[in-house]
Amino acid sequence: MAVVLGNVVFQIPIGFISDKIDRRKVLLACGVIALAATTLLPLATANTMLFLGLLVVWGGAIAALYSVGLALVGSHYRGAALAGANASFVMHYSIGRVVGPTAAGAGIDLWNPHGFAVAMALFVAIYVAVGVRTAIAGVGTHAVRSS
Repeated sequence: MAVVLGNVVFQIPIGFISDKIDRRKVLLACGVIALAATTLLPLATANTMLFLGLLVVWGGAIAALYSVGLALVGSHYRGAALAGANASFVMHYSIGRVVGPTAAGAGIDLWNPHGFAVAMALFVAIYVAVGVRTAIAGVGTHAVRSS
């Protein structure tokens, strides 16, 4: 419930922010926030309100990765290229929806109860590392592509 609440509460503010500043920066910030929240989860298990608050923040940041990422794809591609980019985006997102829960379950099996947070933190850390590398390399600064 807390994760879904974060998705609902933060969707409009993050969308508004992504309309005002570079979406790549918003994605990177959401990744860093999600990483921080995920990393702090095991430390917050003794305090229910703090734990739920971190889940709300984590849910909002994670959900924004999809919506802002999709908006970024839409701002960079047009026509047939947009259809292909969207298909690739959704395919990769779907792969994550299969691999993520499996890895989280394996993490819990290996280190209960903190394995979930560790597995999620690893995935978000990879996302942030790719985002930083992309920002440094200047990838994604191309003009709008058409079919």
